[in-house]
Amino acid sequence: MTPNTERSITMQKNIELGKTKSGRYSKKRVNVKKALFKIVENYPNIWKSKSSGPPDEWRQIVMEVFKQTGEIVRESILRVTLSEAKRYLKVKIVKCIKKKMDHNSMESHLRQWIFFPYFRYYYNTLGKFESEKRSQVSTGSSVDSQLVDDTFGDDMEMDDDCEEGDNDDIVFVEEVIHEQYLNDCVQEVKPQHTAIALPPSPLLANNRTPSMSHFARFSEESMAREISWEDQAPKGAKENAPSYEATEKFASSITSQIYRLFEENAEKSKLIKDVLQKTILALDDTNAYHRNSCDVFEELLAVEEHKLNSRSGNNRR
Repeated sequence: MTPNTERSITMQKNIELGKTKSGRYSKKRVNVKKALFKIVENYPNIWKSKSSGPPDEWRQIVMEVFKQTGEIVRESILRVTLSEAKRYLKVKIVKCIKKKMDHNSMESHLRQWIFFPYFRYYYNTLGKFESEKRSQVSTGSSVDSQLVDDTFGDDMEMDDDCEEGDNDDIVFVEEVIHEQYLNDCVQEVKPQHTAIALPPSPLLANNRTPSMSHFARFSEESMAREISWEDQAPKGAKENAPSYEATEKFASSITSQIYRLFEENAEKSKLIKDVLQKTILALDDTNAYHRNSCDVFEELLAVEEHKLNSRSGNNRR
């Protein structure tokens, strides 16, 4: 795939266009994925590492994708696309192993994936992963194929005999893992219930009866006035690292706001749980590189759009 050097664009213009509807949905195009996987091969710091890679290299990849395809694709979307492809390949390896395929049969099967020729360099690094999974199967240990996401299903035609019974719909397992945790924190509120069973709010400590002013709408400004992490960090602590006391106070304040959200918006309880859960997962992702809150929510948007588009594609079949 030879880059078209006639295409050129400034990074600022690329960012502006990437915010448009066209920029958000161009990730669905096969040519964008093919170009991305081929380009990333030249950036081992990105595809070999568990971290998401240097931001300056990702900016360069954004520009190269445009040169080769003419498509404006946001950096956050390219990151998600690469991450999903890596997980997809792993889950397919696990499924083939569980179906008792030998290495050659498995590789022949994986070649049916239209992106395999462009992503083989990553597959070649998964020898240890394959060996570990085969060992687990041979010893009767449990092999959970849902440890990785099974995505990109719309772009791969599989043999009926091999894929019988498989569900290639998108499954974000991390969300399932955290579901019980979130349920333990806040009991789901039903719209028809007026009485809400919640653990005691921090605002009720010391027999204090909160007025509605205690449940004032949360804002960054009010929270910033209430607590300053930098000011309360002990001497010698890392720059911007909060002290235990500061963290505890901030967590208590956040907790009270979560209680308020559920109490005042019972009809939105499922939505609140969903948003909180996914935001926590995004912040907890050690492979992600977030420079600011905008990066976090752009990545969440990219993931949700991919899930929606994949499910729509499955429904059309």
